[in-house]
Amino acid sequence: MSDKVMTIARGLTRLKTIKGQLARICEDIQNYGTWIDKQKHPLGECDGIQKSLNIAKEKIKSLYQSHGDLVKEYISIKYKIDDANLKTTIVVKGTTMTLHEALCYKREIVEMIGALIRANSASVNKAQQQMAQYNAQFANANTEVKDMNKTDVVYLVSQSKVKELNEFMTEFVLEVDGELNSINALTEI
Repeated sequence: MSDKVMTIARGLTRLKTIKGQLARICEDIQNYGTWIDKQKHPLGECDGIQKSLNIAKEKIKSLYQSHGDLVKEYISIKYKIDDANLKTTIVVKGTTMTLHEALCYKREIVEMIGALIRANSASVNKAQQQMAQYNAQFANANTEVKDMNKTDVVYLVSQSKVKELNEFMTEFVLEVDGELNSINALTEI
């Protein structure tokens, strides 16, 4: 690949292309990298078995060289993208963050916060069931006994905080992809 400037978006596309090229090289090496000596090799397009194997040997050697060159190019582009991700900032849901942070939130933190929200929800449901069971034992009691023994759920963390986390994550997920796509199309690596 030439040293001309590319955007993050083009770099990501090139990385996908390189992965495809590497997969094809591996497939060719798997299919043709070893052969029997009494048979013409499909990559050696000529008369004579030995000459066919020699030509094929050079083509396989070339595939290994291409593989190495593509890996170097992949690493170079990946490094440039990673560097840009660490330096470029975007604003998502009113929060300024680097592309790296946004990707980390998108790929990992959203799930971690989702697990926290689900854990809170399970805890609330459990306490509500326990409350209902406890209060049910006084269902047939007179009003004074019911009122004296009635239990309630005690929220040890503000449910508005949990709601705020949930809203942030929902809105973040809706906004982040558009912001990333926009900045990736403009940021040069």
